[in-house]
Amino acid sequence: MKKLSTLFLFLAFATGAPAVFAQSATFEWEDVLCTFKGTYDPSKISEARIRETRELIDFGVGLPLQTDQTVFDISDLGKLDADALDAEYKTVRQKLESLRPFDNAYFRDLKQRHLKTLDASYRLKRITLLAHTKPITLVFGNNHEECFSKWGRPVIEGGQSLLGAWRRLTDEQKKINASPEGVEARYLSRYNSPQRDEWALVNVLGFGWWNCVNDSIPYVENDGTADEEFRKLFTKVESECDEP
Repeated sequence: MKKLSTLFLFLAFATGAPAVFAQSATFEWEDVLCTFKGTYDPSKISEARIRETRELIDFGVGLPLQTDQTVFDISDLGKLDADALDAEYKTVRQKLESLRPFDNAYFRDLKQRHLKTLDASYRLKRITLLAHTKPITLVFGNNHEECFSKWGRPVIEGGQSLLGAWRRLTDEQKKINASPEGVEARYLSRYNSPQRDEWALVNVLGFGWWNCVNDSIPYVENDGTADEEFRKLFTKVESECDEP
C-alpha cells in the first residue's frame, strides 16, 4: 500500500494532475479569563485579515479616546490639552480606518459603528475640554437640548446661574452617594473657598454636563455577537479559561 501511495503521488506531479493537501494554521487571542486558539484555512483567509478583524472587535473594549476632557481638581486645569486630544483622535481614526477586517456585512457595519462612536466622543470631548477656558464653546453642544439647558447654559452664563447649577448637582449627588454628609461637607468647603467659581465650573462641567452628554455617545455594546461572528472564521476553536 505504501508503494502504491508513493506511485500515485509521483504520477500526480508528473502528469500535472492536481494533488490536494489539507492546509491549516492557528491564531491565538485572549479575553479577561480565557486564551483561545482557532484553526483556520490560510487558503481562504489570511492571518493579517484575522488579526485586523480581532483588532476591530477589541477596539470596543474601553474608551475610544484616553485624553482627559475634565478634571477632578482645579489644580489640574492646566493639564487639559486640546492639542493632545486632536493628535490622539487623528492617530486613532487613521488606525481604525486602515483596518481591513473579514469582508462581510457584520464587520463592515461594526467598523462604521466604531467610527461613529469615535467621532461623537471626540466632538463632545473637545467641546467640554475647551469650555473650561471658553464656556461659550458649549453652544456647539446645544443639540443635546436637555443637557444644554440643565448644565451647559449655566456654564455659559456663569455667576449665580453656574452656582445654582452646582447646588442642584450636589443635591443630586447626595441622593445616590453612601455618604451624603460627606458630599455636602466637601461642597461647602469648596463653596466657601476663594476658588469657588473654579470649583463650580469643574464640577458642573465634569459631573453635570459631561455625564449627561456622554450618555448620548453611541458606544458599541459588547453583547457577544462580535465574538460569535469571529469564531465563524475558524474551523475549530479551543479555549483554556481561568476560574472567575
